[in-house]
Amino acid sequence: VATPGIRYLLGVHYNAQGFSESTVADTVYWNTLSHLDAFFIGGSIPVFSLPQKIKRPQVLLAACLVIVFVAGAINFLNNSQGSYISDLGYAHGQTSNYEHVWQYTVLNLAYASFILLILNYASARERHFTTRLLESRWLVAIGKVSYGMYLFHWAILVYIFNRFLPPANMGHRILLFVPYLATVYGVAWCSFHFYEAWFLKWKDGFFATRKGIAATPTSLAMKKRP
Repeated sequence: VATPGIRYLLGVHYNAQGFSESTVADTVYWNTLSHLDAFFIGGSIPVFSLPQKIKRPQVLLAACLVIVFVAGAINFLNNSQGSYISDLGYAHGQTSNYEHVWQYTVLNLAYASFILLILNYASARERHFTTRLLESRWLVAIGKVSYGMYLFHWAILVYIFNRFLPPANMGHRILLFVPYLATVYGVAWCSFHFYEAWFLKWKDGFFATRKGIAATPTSLAMKKRP
């Protein structure tokens, strides 16, 4: 709840330093405190067993999508820059309508409601295609290292590919996407197995017996299987 306020104060601080509008927007984005709402919203799904408590996630998703599109449209109509087609009116890199304050929370809620819908759908239809897809070997492998892929993808793009293999056109970008994706996955895999897994063992040791941390529908379904 407090995160939009934190983003507002960060924007005020960076504006006072004399930064340009685009620099203020990017600096707020890269600040970890600006994304506490994303961490808490995502964490609330398993902690509060939301897939079991929210029976109609499709209604929640529809409401969040309406807010997403309406907010973007209003922002676009009140902004002289940008293109609605390119970013749905969210004007990345601008702060004139306080985009850096509200847009991330709006999008976070929409993404979380989409995750709830998938979990609800998968648990209600244990052998459905959705469940089989989410529990497929490749998606499980990617899921284990997905946080590392999120952390390292930008650095790999900027400091390796753009520096040593700068694309000259869209065709080059398409050709480089597969090796880029493989590199991101490889770095994330190494990070998970040689660094993150060590800390995850601590989590399993300290918090495995705590009550109130509900398992996800998918994990429960997997336990029921031989």
